[in-house]
Amino acid sequence: MAFFPPQYAFPLARAAATEALALNPDLGQAHTSLAFALDLYGWEWDAAEKEYERAIKLSPAYATLHLWYAWHLMVTGRIEEGIVELRKAESLDPLSLIIGRTWRMPCA
Repeated sequence: MAFFPPQYAFPLARAAATEALALNPDLGQAHTSLAFALDLYGWEWDAAEKEYERAIKLSPAYATLHLWYAWHLMVTGRIEEGIVELRKAESLDPLSLIIGRTWRMPCA
């Protein structure tokens, strides 16, 4: 198993998502991946929001999208909207361990 530090991994993730979108701009999963990289690495909240919104239009049934968008909303202070997205993610993939665990995590 390899570990890549964030300063190395996230630029690669961003580049890979950008390359995927250059090949096919209608890939909801690639928009989701780009949004996640923009959130976590660059803290480019507005750009990430646009990517999440585009991904939702293209792949509304992608549960991971709704999970990551929930995180984005909560980090940017939109807790109620984030909860709605978490519920959406859980409804799309009720057996997902990561979604179920995120939803039930205690807040410290």
